Amino acid sequence: MFPRKAVDPSRHTRLLADIQRLRGVIYVHDGAIDSAHLSADGRHLQVPDDTSWHITMLDEIGKVGAALRYSPQKEGLRFEDLRVAQSALAKTDAQRLRQAVQSVMSCAQQRGLGFAEFGGWVLTPKLRASTAAACMIATGYAIAQHHGGSLAIGTATTRHGSASMLRRIGGKPLKWNGTDVPSYFDPQHRCEMEILQFDSGLPNAVFAPHVHAMMAELRGVRVFCRADARPKAADTSPGVAA
Repeated sequence: MFPRKAVDPSRHTRLLADIQRLRGVIYVHDGAIDSAHLSADGRHLQVPDDTSWHITMLDEIGKVGAALRYSPQKEGLRFEDLRVAQSALAKTDAQRLRQAVQSVMSCAQQRGLGFAEFGGWVLTPKLRASTAAACMIATGYAIAQHHGGSLAIGTATTRHGSASMLRRIGGKPLKWNGTDVPSYFDPQHRCEMEILQFDSGLPNAVFAPHVHAMMAELRGVRVFCRADARPKAADTSPGVAA
């Protein structure tokens, strides 16, 4: 599916470091984290980074200007293993959040779909005013469909209108007993957050043509993965799509 996929550990490492560094710069500037949370070389490190797909947009000189992480999850995982289980809401409303997330996981299993988490969404101020954000999300939908379809969840900040944009594209509030799981204030990131769920096969009708177009364009996307990627699983092993 990805003719331009290459085992290139050096390029993979450089791109991932650039993604983490961009997150560090933007998140500190936005007040979402303190510089003390960054590595010595200014990177914002998160555990799923090493086992996830990263969708990136590069500028004319090859510099990362936008990124989104897509993390397919293995069967049998526990709620505690998810990023969302570390959210501020999990500390104040754990039972409701657990049951809402497990409902999505069960639905994915019943429908024969994968289950995934998304996160690490970041864009430079210049790209926020462009079509870059929509393009990144369309690519995320397309990659999920390429993997056989999935239901995905993730936290989204209301800062810069991120959560509202994701809802317009197809994100829906996480539900518990038929009611929406409410937004919440995250004291660590100092912003209002929402937990959204996505069905890769059901983007907003207006947005769907962009997803279909991106599915066709995936063959031209450059993908870099580590040397330990297995050739027989080349289309499903984690990589950086640039």
